[in-house]
Parts: sequence; C-alpha cells; structure tokens
Amino acid sequence: SGSTLSLYVVKLSPIGILLWAKAVHVIPGLIDGVYDGVSSVSDCGVLVTGIFVGTADFDPSIGVFNLPPGIFTPYILQLDPNGNFIYAIKPNVTFKSPLDIDAFGNMYGIGTFSNTQDFDLNPNAVFNLTAPVEGNATFVTKLLPFPWAPSVISPLSACLNSTDTISASTVLGSSLSWYSEVTGGTFLGTGNSLITPVLTDTTTFYVQDSTCQAGPRDSITVNTISCIPLPITLLSFNAYLHNEAVQTEWVTTTEINNDYFTIERSTDAIHFDPIGTKKGAGNSNAMLNYEFLDQLSTFNFSLSTVLYYRLKQTDFNGNYEYFDVKAVYIEKNTSLDYLEVYPNPTTGEFFISWNDKLTNEIVIQLTDNLGKEIYTTFITQENRIQLKMNNELPKGIYFLNIQTNQTTVVKKIIKN
Repeated sequence: SGSTLSLYVVKLSPIGILLWAKAVHVIPGLIDGVYDGVSSVSDCGVLVTGIFVGTADFDPSIGVFNLPPGIFTPYILQLDPNGNFIYAIKPNVTFKSPLDIDAFGNMYGIGTFSNTQDFDLNPNAVFNLTAPVEGNATFVTKLLPFPWAPSVISPLSACLNSTDTISASTVLGSSLSWYSEVTGGTFLGTGNSLITPVLTDTTTFYVQDSTCQAGPRDSITVNTISCIPLPITLLSFNAYLHNEAVQTEWVTTTEINNDYFTIERSTDAIHFDPIGTKKGAGNSNAMLNYEFLDQLSTFNFSLSTVLYYRLKQTDFNGNYEYFDVKAVYIEKNTSLDYLEVYPNPTTGEFFISWNDKLTNEIVIQLTDNLGKEIYTTFITQENRIQLKMNNELPKGIYFLNIQTNQTTVVKKIIKN
C-alpha cells in the first residue's frame, strides 16, 4: 500500500491461468547483479531467494514471521504448493540467481563472498570458507532439502521399567515424526515429544522432520538405569562455560534424607565419570542453592568439543537418582558460539551465557516480533548476564540481537 514496495509470488497454470498470488511484505534490496528469484521444489511448493532492507514479514497470511532487520540482508523463503508460509531463514551469503533444485530436493546456489563466511544454515554447525585477502571469491554450495535437522533436547537416561518423555526441536518449529528404526520400523507418533513405551533396556528412537520431504532420521538413545524415585525436588540444574572451567549450578526446594550430590562428566553422553561431590542438606523445605566448578585442568582448549554433565543424588540408605544431562559446547576463540538463553519461555527474568569472557564490547538489543526496538544494553568482560523484561510488556515472541565486532547472533525468546 502507498509507496511501500512488496514482493509478490504468482503461480500460473501451464496455459497461463492464475492459480494464486501472494504478497510478502519485503522491501527488496536493489544491488546490481542480485535479484529475487523463484525455484520450484516439486510437491513442496516454491523457494524464493533475494535480499531485503529494513524489517520484513515473510508470512503472506495474517501471521507474522520476521527475520532480523538489516540492510541488503539475504533470505531464503519457502511457500507450499498453495502459497502458504513454511519457513524463512537468513543465510550468511547472497545468491546471485535462483536456487537450482534437483530431483531429490537438494538445493544448489552460486554467488560471491568476501572475508570469511559460514555457509552452514544449521545454527549448531559451522562450515567456513575464506576469500582471498585482495578481493572476492566465487562459491558453489549444495544444501539438503532440510538442513535444519532436529536437535535433541531431552534427557538421555531414564529409570528401568518406566516410561519417559523424549523431545526434540527444529529451527523451523515444524512437527516431527518418531520411529523405532533408522529406516522403516514402527511409526510411533508425531509432535515435538514422544512418551516412550516401558523401557526394559537401553533403547534408541529415531526422529524425522517431514514437513515437506522426508529428511534424515536422527537418533535418540535412552539409557536405562536402576533407580528409585527419591523425595527430592530439583528446581533447576545448569552447566555453562566460565573462563576455562565449567560452572554447574542447581537448586532444590525440598530434601528428605538427602546424603550428597555427585557431579558426573562425559564426552559422549553415554559413559559418565564422577568429578566431584557436594554434601546434601539431609532434610529441608527451603530453597537451597548448590554449585560446583569443574576446573578442566587436563582439558586441551585448542580443540573444540562438547562436554556433558549429569547430576546424581544419593540418599542416606544408598538409593540414588539421576537428573537431566546438560551439554556445554567448548570451542576455541568463538565467544558467541553456542550462546544460551534460559529459561525460555520466561515470565520476565532470564539469563544469557556464552563460552568465553569477552575482550570487546557486546551489544544486546531486544526487539518485538515486528522489529521494534524495546531496549539496548552494552556489556563488557562478562560471559553470563541476567536481564529482565518490563512487566508491562505483553506476552508473546521477542528477539534478542546479540552483536560483537566479529559476529551477530539472534535468539527468539517467548514471554509467558
């Protein structure tokens, strides 16, 4: 409307009859040699690629889906065969032409880039290429139909002869399918979580994103352990990188006959070793805070890895219970890699933590789902901070734009 530019996508029959037309509220960025393009994805609809400026709503319906605002920002948008929104995502490079699609749904793109760029669209992975110092380089990239595979967010151990809930999530928020085998097998259900059958032994389940075309199945192995539910209420358990050590923290609200806690560490989330203990309170109805610092004195920080931490509670009579496994991502000289925002959803207060203490200033900006700035703060010499939303802010979706002089990370946060 008015003088504002919008992108449109039109579908015509083979003889030119209009089937549908959709408007996407995107202000195209006009750069010589870069155009908005449309590619067919067989039964999955169409892919739209290009660049935009300012704030854009990529959902052509009454819904809203924003990518972080910017100037000449690249995007990939997928609509289903009826023109309905599936996803939009921001790559780090700009494609010079529409993506080519093969018979299997794989996507191919070409363009130019400068400096060092990450070509992996998966936020939990990195694939960097570096251009020559004196100029740009040409790139060719191949993307799977669904490169945003499900990420496991469920506990990896459960009590023997009991059921448990396992869960996973995707960047796109799409529904997942669950199976008993990596191929074929029994279909177990759909959704972001699954209630397992009674676990009589260590069992592996498989989860698949089938929003449009069937993606690969990821495995979730649930290890069964002999345990008896104990009268202790754990409010929270967290682990995060602190300088070149890992800080573990947990809070209990009730304890009955609680002797001690054991902190365990693993490099594969299967085989755990004890690394420390903390004396319990015995009996308590108060909120109690505990912490343990893993100094990592023998760990080689020139290598990147993932460490897993598990909390074990032991009663005076020897009975014990395990709690959720927490992953800590350790990568050399990547301060904002594996940045974590928790709790999320939140009622207002939340924490932001990242790998290393910063040597430069970090800018944290909170915006609403329309890209409107709510507040901006500047942080130095920290790797974990606590923030609080104004009580007058309505419930809904917000975005945290976290920037250093080297990188930018965007996290969605939900206020309940």
